[in-house]
Amino acid sequence: MINKKIIPLLILIVLQFILSSCARQIYEVTYPTLLDGKYDSEFPYRSSSKQLEEISSTVNMLNVIAFYRNYIFTESDDFSIDRVKKGNAKDMADELINYNTTASGTATTVYYQNQRLGLLTCAHIVDFSDTVFTFYDKENTIVRSMAIKDRQINYVSNLPEGDNMDIVFLDSDLDIALMGKRLNIEPEFPVSVFKYPYGKAGELEWGSFVYLMGFPVGHKMITKGIVSSPRMDRNTGFMIDAPFNRGSSGGIVLAIRDGIPNFELVGIANSVSAKTKFLLGPGDDTDIDETNVYLPYQGELFLHQQENIRYGITHIIAIEAIIKSFKSHRNQLQRAGYNVDILLKQNS
Repeated sequence: MINKKIIPLLILIVLQFILSSCARQIYEVTYPTLLDGKYDSEFPYRSSSKQLEEISSTVNMLNVIAFYRNYIFTESDDFSIDRVKKGNAKDMADELINYNTTASGTATTVYYQNQRLGLLTCAHIVDFSDTVFTFYDKENTIVRSMAIKDRQINYVSNLPEGDNMDIVFLDSDLDIALMGKRLNIEPEFPVSVFKYPYGKAGELEWGSFVYLMGFPVGHKMITKGIVSSPRMDRNTGFMIDAPFNRGSSGGIVLAIRDGIPNFELVGIANSVSAKTKFLLGPGDDTDIDETNVYLPYQGELFLHQQENIRYGITHIIAIEAIIKSFKSHRNQLQRAGYNVDILLKQNS
C-alpha cells in the first residue's frame, strides 16, 4: 500500500519529467543548429555572464614603455650609418634628446606552473626596435638621427609581481608573443588562467557568432561580432565586424560550439583597417589655452601622424597558427622554463 504522503511527491516527479521532455523537444525545434557540432551563428539562447566573467578574470591590460637616447647629427657632417655605428655617437652628435614611447594592449593568462606566468599577446605591442635611424635624404645615406633603446618596461597591473614582465617568446611574422616571468613567492590568491578549450578557426563559417574581449582605450570590455572571410589566408585567419580600438590588440576571440557554456578560443585580434594622415601642429607638450584657439599660432610646428580607424574591419590571428608557432619553438620555450604540453593542454 502506497503511503498517501508519498503520492504528491510522485506526481511532482512525473510532472518534472514530462516538462523536461517537452522543454527538450521545444529546444530541439527552436534551436536545431545548436546541436550540429558546428560553431553557432545565433546570439546565445541563455545567459553567458557567469562564463564570461570567469574568462574576463584571465584577460589583462599590458602597458609598455621604452626609453631611448636620440642622437641628432647635422646634415653637413654627412654621416653614413656605418660611420655612426663605428664611431662615438655622443661625441659625433650635435644634440642629444632623451625620450620614451609607449604602447598598450591586451594579454591573456594562458599558463601558470611552478610559479611561472605566461600571457598570450600580440608581438607588435612589445616589439620596440633597439636602434632607430632617420635620414636627411630619400636614399638613406645621410643620417639625421640615431635613437638607441636604453630599457623597456612591460607592465601588467592586476597580476602579482606584474611590474616588469619578460618577453619569453616572440614571433614577429605571425605577430604573437608570450610574456612571462617566474614569481618570487606563491600568490596569496590563485592565479586565474584561461581554461576553456582551444578551438579550430578553420571550422568557422560566414556568419559565425563570436565574442571579442580586450582593453580598448584602457577599459576592459566585451563586444560581439560576426565572422567574415573565414580561412582568408594560409594561417586560417579571418575577419570580424566587432569594434576595435587602441588597446584591443591581443584581445581574445571566443566562439561557441553547440550553445552555452561551450566557449572555445579561436584567435586573437591583432589589427584593424586604418588610413594614415600626416598633420602639422604644435608639439604634444605645448600648453594652449582654449581661448587661444581662434588666434594665429606663432610657435614651432611639428609633423604628427594620425591614424583614422575604419571600424568594423578587425583582423584575427587564428588559434591554429598560434599553436603551430608554439610547437615549432618548443625548445626555445622549454629553455625558458615553459612546458609546451601544459601550455597547449587545452587543445589536447
